[in-house]
Amino acid sequence: MSYTETVRHELLHTDVRKKCCRETELWLFAYLALSAGGGEKGGVCEAGKLKGGPRNPLNRPDALSRITYLAEKVTGAVPGNTEKPETEDPVKAAVDYFKIKNDAEADAEIFLRRIKSDCCRAAALRVFFSVAGTVSEPDKSKCYAEIYFDTRELAKAYADILASFGIAAGVSQRRAKFVCYIKKAESVSDLLTVIGLPGESIKYQVAKTEREVSNNVNRMMNCDIANIEKARAHAAAEIAAIKRIKSRGMYSGLPESLKSVAELRLEYPEANHAELGAMLIPAVSHSTVSLRMKKIIELAD
Repeated sequence: MSYTETVRHELLHTDVRKKCCRETELWLFAYLALSAGGGEKGGVCEAGKLKGGPRNPLNRPDALSRITYLAEKVTGAVPGNTEKPETEDPVKAAVDYFKIKNDAEADAEIFLRRIKSDCCRAAALRVFFSVAGTVSEPDKSKCYAEIYFDTRELAKAYADILASFGIAAGVSQRRAKFVCYIKKAESVSDLLTVIGLPGESIKYQVAKTEREVSNNVNRMMNCDIANIEKARAHAAAEIAAIKRIKSRGMYSGLPESLKSVAELRLEYPEANHAELGAMLIPAVSHSTVSLRMKKIIELAD
């Protein structure tokens, strides 16, 4: 099972305790079933149907179980209920509930924009993601979450709900589809928290921290390597200058301060200026050694 399917499966098994959230989910699941031509012959709401993934929730056993659970909680429909045979079918009960609650032309965009409470907004985000959402694995360097729609208006309504939670999202068109997308790991983590998966959110946070630590270590190593290579280049130039001075017979005429540091440089070609300074008697600072080496190079040139 892919990571996306794992997330979808967990979403469809998230506990929903509030009545208002159950009603929101049931309305949207019935809408999606009808708009995809399921639950009623011919289907309705064609302008707002979803694509990208199992668009009809009735095609997913876990989504069908979710609808059954919601229909039982909201309408009392229980499979095999002989006392109320007219409500035995949870899907039919969901569709009937949708029709009763729908006071105008079925429009999911309008429905989403009418939701006022954060809990029901989160429920709406959860439903759409469980049907047509994709998400990258936490340990991937490029993190993203995407939800596919057939209309730009519905995608924008979804993005606006995300914005109400402080989650930045964009909307773009891909051929005949419209995608609401999230790119940053922090935003994907926030989305997973909002829709009821704090455990998956923590995985993103841990993976992000591990990547940052790894990147910092790599940067430090690269910096150290660069400094070592730079020191080696400087040491090679200093040794070459000392040898030129010797070849010209100028070495014996050098001041004792320059000669002492030159001798240490020839003996310890890998040492840096601070280490050479500490070897001198009396010891001198890094800057003093640097000045003396600069003078030697000038004399050699």
